[in-house]
Order: sequence, then structure tokens, then C-alpha cells
Amino acid sequence: MLTPTLVVAGTDSRSMEPVSEDVYRFMPMHFSLKESAMIHGTNEHMAIDSFKRMIDFYARLIATSAG
Repeated sequence: MLTPTLVVAGTDSRSMEPVSEDVYRFMPMHFSLKESAMIHGTNEHMAIDSFKRMIDFYARLIATSAG
């Protein structure tokens, strides 16, 4: 299931605005419906595979955006 959402919380991205014209406010995270229930809950965590996929996504984004 794919669900696009906006990050509406205050994140560290706001401190990057003075040094970058491109600040991305999204996280490509993969959660099942059950896993999404624990966000901001007790024992909040993410699976290592999901974390690795997120890192791989950002690595590809940086590599392809650099020109």
C-alpha cells in the first residue's frame, strides 16, 4: 500500500533553509498498516529493511541530483 503524506511536524529541515535552496520534507518509509499504528507510540521503531530502503532512496536521490 502506498500512502503519500506530508510531514507537518517541526523537523530539522527548517534549519537547512538558510544553506540550501532544495529542502525535501518527506521520508520514503515502508510500513504495514500494523506497523503504522506504532508511530509516535510506545517502543516506536522501524524494520531494518525499511531503514535500508530509505537510505538507498536518499543515496540514489543525491547521486542523480548532483548532475
